[in-house]
Amino acid sequence: MNKFIKLLMVVILTSVISPFSLYPSSVFADNKIIYSTDLFNDGDFDDYFDLIALKSLEGIDSTIILDGNEQITTRGGASAIENLDIITGETTKYTLGLNENSYFYKDRGWKSHSFLQRNIQNIISEIQQAPEKTTIVTVGSLRDISAAYNREPNLFREKVSKIYIFAGDYKGTYKEHNVELDELAYLNVMNSGLSIFWIPCFEEGLWTYGDNSSYFTVKHSELFTNSESPLFKWFLYRFIKETIPFESFLNNEYNGTLFLEDMRNLWVAPLLSILDGGWDSYIDKYNLENNTALSSPITFEPVTAKFLKEGKVDYTQGNKIMKLKIVDRDEYVSLSKYIIKEMIKRVEGM
Repeated sequence: MNKFIKLLMVVILTSVISPFSLYPSSVFADNKIIYSTDLFNDGDFDDYFDLIALKSLEGIDSTIILDGNEQITTRGGASAIENLDIITGETTKYTLGLNENSYFYKDRGWKSHSFLQRNIQNIISEIQQAPEKTTIVTVGSLRDISAAYNREPNLFREKVSKIYIFAGDYKGTYKEHNVELDELAYLNVMNSGLSIFWIPCFEEGLWTYGDNSSYFTVKHSELFTNSESPLFKWFLYRFIKETIPFESFLNNEYNGTLFLEDMRNLWVAPLLSILDGGWDSYIDKYNLENNTALSSPITFEPVTAKFLKEGKVDYTQGNKIMKLKIVDRDEYVSLSKYIIKEMIKRVEGM
């Protein structure tokens, strides 16, 4: 075998097995997913679409961390998950996150908080017991992941293959909401040297989008094809903040017109299809149905970055991480809407 062929094989193999592959592929999917979310009833409604996206993934063993101290209320994240389980007939694994941000525990001594210790151990145990490596996804704060990493840094280096972090502002001009939830935890994980895949929420300030941010908007009517399905009613129940039991709500008739006309800010849902390798399959299906030849409109590119207080980013120093890069925004938005619509139909069919 000549030197050129050997070199070509090395290049090909490297592009296939590298955890920093530029394109999403099932080759890089892990069976075990830890998913941390600030799934609240109030605020933006995007987290509910993200939950459906997670539920739609195939062959994934997921555990959800409910981030924040309002998750056990009637309108909190726990009830949203349990109501969804009524529809799908499944049992979703979830654990409650920490009540306070990292500054609170740091000031008062980490080891003095029994709830903190139990919470950390739950995360650590999930990673330890996974047969292969684990992927972590955060769409809220990073306080729980940061606390677990502080306790078992070697475990994270050995058994966490990737951490997808949906947070921040690419240009570093704005302290985005997920960063503000727990800035200390965010800085701790982002500067850890772990295998970080960063998906900035905004490009250069609040409500800005660009080639380095996942933010887009969509009208609800673009995503739903069956306004009579139990899943549609699950969305409607959360949207109108109904107070009667969910089982009773399912048996009643409600007008969903206002919900369908509402616009939604989204960042996460379609990109979760990367986790089970479905991103590429959705592209194939999209092309077949639309008679197009679309290739992936996104990539992940390596950047060197150090994350600083107040949402600032220094690209002249720090660790190498992978960052979202959108190569065609129009196609990214069109494909994202299509993927979410397909995810909803998939969960409706469960």
